[in-house]
Amino acid sequence: MGAMAICVSSLSFAQVLNLGATLSGAAEVPPNTSAGMGQLQAEFDKATKTLRYTLRYNGLSGPVKAAHFHGPADAGKNAGVALGINNAGDSPGQGSAVLTTEQAADLLAGKWYVNLHTAANPSGELRGQVALEKKKQFMAGNLSPICQQVWGNKSRIARVRAELLSSAFAVPKVFYATPSALCNLVLVVVYCSATASPGRM
Repeated sequence: MGAMAICVSSLSFAQVLNLGATLSGAAEVPPNTSAGMGQLQAEFDKATKTLRYTLRYNGLSGPVKAAHFHGPADAGKNAGVALGINNAGDSPGQGSAVLTTEQAADLLAGKWYVNLHTAANPSGELRGQVALEKKKQFMAGNLSPICQQVWGNKSRIARVRAELLSSAFAVPKVFYATPSALCNLVLVVVYCSATASPGRM
């Protein structure tokens, strides 16, 4: 029973959604010719309404003076500031915030965008619409390099891959999931099997 409780609690990762945005000058409204590029990677915990993000950029016309999440607005439309981005002057910059119910709804509906402001482009030099990370198809045999990026532990990856591909698991050989969610799922499956059957790992 204890192992089952642990396994059920481990499935809390399903409450975490992956989001992202690609920033460019062409996405600004109106567009500009900035050579800069940017990338947002974020996770949203539905249970706590906590947004955690990492923002990277390069090639801008000058230092970032401010950065914000704006919304609600679709791509091609402008909106006011919904949430300020901390440490925007550094790349990568990281931050987190607890959202209101309304903010969370707008975020998950794709109504938020990231905007980086510089002296040369005070209204915004780089912009990107925040969207849920699309699910991709992965073959079980190719999990190792994907999970290596997420976990960074070759020995654990090899063990998980071997367990997943063994006949002991009644799991499909094709998955549809984001890379991080997929690797978490595989880890939980192997962990639960190990705790239910001592000595397997």
